[in-house]
Amino acid sequence: MAQICVPLPPLDRPRAVDVELTIDGVRQSLHYRVETLLWADYEPLSKVNALQAFLDARDPAWQLASIGVPSEDGVPVLFRYRPRPMAEGAAVPAP
Repeated sequence: MAQICVPLPPLDRPRAVDVELTIDGVRQSLHYRVETLLWADYEPLSKVNALQAFLDARDPAWQLASIGVPSEDGVPVLFRYRPRPMAEGAAVPAP
C-alpha cells in the first residue's frame, strides 16, 4: 500500500486530523486521531503494559495506525477511524 507522510506540528493534547484525498477523481475523507500516552498516568506498570492498557481502552472504531518514537515522558499513538459495518438503516456516527 502506498503511503504519504504529512509532518504535523508538536501535539500537546489529543488532536483530530482529517485528510481529504482524491485518487483518479474519487474523493475520500480519512480521519485520524493522535494521542500521547503519558507513562506517569500508568504507573507502576511497565511501559509495555502501559501501552497495552492504553490500547485496550480505546474505542474499537479507532484502529491503531502507528506508534511513534517513545520519549522519557510518553509515546505518541496514531489511530485511524474505521467504523464497524452497521446494520442496514442504522445512523452513521460521526468520527
